[in-house]
Amino acid sequence: MLVLEYAYVPVAIAIFLLIYGLFVSKKILSLPSGTQKMIEISNLFAAGSDAYLKRQFKSISLAVGLIFVLLMLAFGIDSALAFLLGAIFSGLVGYLGMYVAVRSNVKAAKAAENSLNNSLKVAFNGGLINGVALVSFGLLGISLIFL
Repeated sequence: MLVLEYAYVPVAIAIFLLIYGLFVSKKILSLPSGTQKMIEISNLFAAGSDAYLKRQFKSISLAVGLIFVLLMLAFGIDSALAFLLGAIFSGLVGYLGMYVAVRSNVKAAKAAENSLNNSLKVAFNGGLINGVALVSFGLLGISLIFL
């Protein structure tokens, strides 16, 4: 009975981490982006990363679908759904991490005009999002599988 009382604690922690990540993302993305030339270059990087992710997800989705069906046939629907949840969460981590990281680069460059410390804080927080997303979605996924 004691285990069931605390079963939702990891879910609550994961949700808290996701909210924290959204807060930091919003803070980072609201910082100034610099000159028009900096924004143009940043937009090119963002377009490239978006195109890469779109192509990657298209390719991966076919493999995920095939593996899902094979797992369902070999081990049942529970294992297949656990795999699918992991694949979806993994895709979300990749997308969110790249989205914020690519768009925070120009913010860090702009912050470097004022001080190296500010620039490093922006860069660190931009990369932090990927780690927070990884931990929170991992914890959420494994918790949901066992609930």
